[in-house]
Amino acid sequence: MATAKPEIIDCFGEHAAALLKGTVFGPADNERLLGRLVELRQLGAALSRELSPAQVAATVLDRTLLLLGADSGTISWAVEPGTLSMLYARNVPAEWIASFERFSTDAPLPESEAYRTGEPVWLEDEDDLARRYPAALHAWRAARRPTSASIPFILDGLPVGVLGLTFGARRRVDTLDRAFALALAQECANALERARLYEEERLLRDQAEHTRALLDAFIANIPTGLAFFDRDLRYVRVNRALAAMNGLPAEAHVGRRVREILPVPGWAAEIDAIEALLRGALDVGAATPEHAVSIEHPPGSGRKRHWVVGVYPVRTRSGAILGAGASVRDVTVLREVEDARERVVADLGHALESLHASEALVDSVYDHAPIGLGLLDLSLRFVRVNRTLAEMNGLPPEVHLGRTPRELLPNVPMDAIEASWRRVLETGEPLLGVELSAETPAAPGHVRHWVEDWYPVRVEGKIIGLGVVVRDVTEQKATEQLQRLLVGIVGHDLRNPLGVIATSARLLEANGLDARQRQTVARIARATDSIRSLAQILLDYTVFREGKRMSIAPRDVELAEVLDAVLDDFRAVHPDRPVHADVSGEGRVSWDVERVRRLIENLLSNAAKYGDRATPIAIRCRGTPADVTIEIENRGPSIPPDRLPHIFEPLQQVGDADRRAGGIGLGLFIARQIVEAHGGEIEARSTDGTTAFTVRLPRQVPAETPRL
Repeated sequence: MATAKPEIIDCFGEHAAALLKGTVFGPADNERLLGRLVELRQLGAALSRELSPAQVAATVLDRTLLLLGADSGTISWAVEPGTLSMLYARNVPAEWIASFERFSTDAPLPESEAYRTGEPVWLEDEDDLARRYPAALHAWRAARRPTSASIPFILDGLPVGVLGLTFGARRRVDTLDRAFALALAQECANALERARLYEEERLLRDQAEHTRALLDAFIANIPTGLAFFDRDLRYVRVNRALAAMNGLPAEAHVGRRVREILPVPGWAAEIDAIEALLRGALDVGAATPEHAVSIEHPPGSGRKRHWVVGVYPVRTRSGAILGAGASVRDVTVLREVEDARERVVADLGHALESLHASEALVDSVYDHAPIGLGLLDLSLRFVRVNRTLAEMNGLPPEVHLGRTPRELLPNVPMDAIEASWRRVLETGEPLLGVELSAETPAAPGHVRHWVEDWYPVRVEGKIIGLGVVVRDVTEQKATEQLQRLLVGIVGHDLRNPLGVIATSARLLEANGLDARQRQTVARIARATDSIRSLAQILLDYTVFREGKRMSIAPRDVELAEVLDAVLDDFRAVHPDRPVHADVSGEGRVSWDVERVRRLIENLLSNAAKYGDRATPIAIRCRGTPADVTIEIENRGPSIPPDRLPHIFEPLQQVGDADRRAGGIGLGLFIARQIVEAHGGEIEARSTDGTTAFTVRLPRQVPAETPRL
């Protein structure tokens, strides 16, 4: 029998060594002591590989329960002066965890005493507990764990937490086990402190990345082009929307001026004006009035586009001007169809490498963006909101922070909206173009309309919140309603007088008229048919704009019969335009005759309008058992390649002004709708002075109701 060697005892740490010194060990105890030392070093090696406090705690609890034969264990930490919190547990009832989520260091509990005194508390049986902690006796008995230990975590001589252990069977804890438990607690304390310091460093890095991610998320996802110019008026940063608008990659802008990016003939004056606005914002230090730009674009397209450009300075938090930003709204669609207001992006960006510069750009984007911008956290509370969105909501920006839209906007139906937001956060997929209508504090008693885009905001692949982009479309909705009313009047109320005129013309033709009178009556009939066709086109277009699809009523008919009727009408209207028709193959079809007649009429009318008047129009029909191909070809100026993909879009016309006169750009759009309603395909090609439209329709089309 002898005491252990000091160099071995010292390996267990200060507190355990103090307990072991002077203790007499037999040979078996010395062997246990060395085994415990090996286990302690293995634990230290395992803890050195763990980086987070949770990983350290899990390793300590798992190894401690195994090495000491304990049934359950807890780690409580001082979260604030006078308060401990059970942060980690193994094999502990849920009600215990709930009860000790936070508890006082002055509570009559073994853990509290161990923390206050800095000394371990050993309870080997029920008598010890009843004598020292009578208030905990009932819970102790319910747990049926007669032996427990509460061992303080000591750092720099001060307690920082407590390791709690319980044993299912009553047992005596000898000096070696107590010393080993103290050594384990010291290893845990050191490892937890190391992990805490590592976690603090990681959080600081994450905070910097979070701020940059906010900037990148808004610039990348905002449906408006944004750019930032340095004081030399060179691009520093451009978002995807602006790059797409300019037709160049974003990186191709960096370091270049506007006139280098858009060296378009005829743009010199407008570029001079834009650069003057940028210089003004830098010199004056204030936003400039919006500037309207109207110019043919793309060059040679014959179509003017319209923008509204705004420029403003971008400042740091200290007020220093870093550069200039620009915002551009495209009002082309609104001017062409008077039913929409589209925003076209402007350039905003910046080239700041520091965190403060990034925050300044975020502030600038939020403060000056011509659309509403907001950021919600995972609990759907506002983290940030710009002035435009605050004005839409009728509340100051600071009132939004920390509150949910449901709290701020009681008249907005939030149940469905919040469900959609949570779906965006869960799936990571954005929702775009969501239409909403409601009253807000900005205009009590008046229903406003918005279109919103919702998208997830990510940091290192993890979703941290929800971005919201809001566009007020109340005026657009009013314009669309007026358009539907006017087109409805044209489509419906003109039918009766046109019917009277057409009937009168037929009655006049039935009477004996001389050649001049018959010619006059024929012109009246043709003009009536043209007006009726135009009215029907406008009516169909209105229905399509409302999101409805074309219905058809097929019936069996001979293809030649349909073609002959169309050609008779065409030759009556265009007696000076020769047409060569060629029909072959299977001729029996099941189509909506009225629709298909209008399809062929529109294509023939297009060929007559834009084709060479001295060259015949060719129409070829080929029937097979499965489908029918109709091809209409004319000679004349080719359609520009950049316009060809868009000719089936509504309100599109190609050619000089004389040829476009008398049309509204809906004929080919209606033709495509008719083809798609029959389950067919239509395509166009135009090269070397020859333009051809090819239509393929299935021979048999199932009947549908109702009709438009």
